[in-house]
Amino acid sequence: MLVGVDTALARKVAGVSGRVYAIASDGETQEGVFWETLLHGRQLKLDNLTVIVARTGNQESNLMEDIHPISSTALSKIAMYADWASLIIDGHHIDTIRNTLDWTLTLSVPSLIIANTISGRGVSFMEDRAEWCTRLPTPDELEEAYGELQ
Repeated sequence: MLVGVDTALARKVAGVSGRVYAIASDGETQEGVFWETLLHGRQLKLDNLTVIVARTGNQESNLMEDIHPISSTALSKIAMYADWASLIIDGHHIDTIRNTLDWTLTLSVPSLIIANTISGRGVSFMEDRAEWCTRLPTPDELEEAYGELQ
């Protein structure tokens, strides 16, 4: 995420228009870099930066609530306290995503989008199972997953 801050700052200093998008997992919201990004984004007035958190509730091989719980609402409020615009959206609904990205173009502050999603959605043996954050499917599992997504 700091790369997003650096890129947004470089574009701003160089007078290059356009928006910078950084994507983070909800596990990253438990790291100092995430919180530094919120502080730097505000301090540097990075109105050209949007951070999207893919919020699944899973972190590697465990649930977020079992490690360091923080709700989407709390995360959004913290971002707003840091002078960011923030929305919580359905990360599976493409029209909502499009509309939210359009909304970020109208802002004069950095923006945080919390996209609530279900990891592995649409694949019965993967859906909402934390172990798939760090595991690759076998060839047979891959074939089964493709079959379920058809």
